[in-house]
Amino acid sequence: MSHQPHTPLVPSRPRSPRRRRTLLAGGLAAGLLAVGLTGGAQAGPVHGADQRATHPTERVRDFYLSYLTARGENDRQRARKLRADHLTGELREQLTAWEKKHHADGVTRAQNVPVGARTTTDGSGAGHSWVVVTLEWDGSSPDGKLHVQTDNASGRISDIKRWSR
Repeated sequence: MSHQPHTPLVPSRPRSPRRRRTLLAGGLAAGLLAVGLTGGAQAGPVHGADQRATHPTERVRDFYLSYLTARGENDRQRARKLRADHLTGELREQLTAWEKKHHADGVTRAQNVPVGARTTTDGSGAGHSWVVVTLEWDGSSPDGKLHVQTDNASGRISDIKRWSR
């Protein structure tokens, strides 16, 4: 019997935050599939074909965190894809007009990129759900809040406004 020396599994280069998130999400999905907790939903990214697989607050949170990461990394292509996957066509058109008028990003209602986002549920009815998104800044600005409406049938974000309560 030959004895192989033990080689520790050490990555050859540091993992990027994006790769760590992908590995974590993949591991979580595999674990859920193994114990049967998916409830028949397809495994895969939130922005896949079945966006209704999670609660609206979770979908909005996942969208904003992914979108802020893409914007922070100046990955315009990924930001556009996220918008196409998560926002209704009508909202995308409204945001384009808003952005031309205000010279800022319509999804965040800001010129700079927030460093994070928190979400809380704000009710549902008439086929929609509402989520309050608190955008977190680097300390140079107070946190800002948005009121985000999702369409329950499609799972897509259908309106974004500044929180006014």
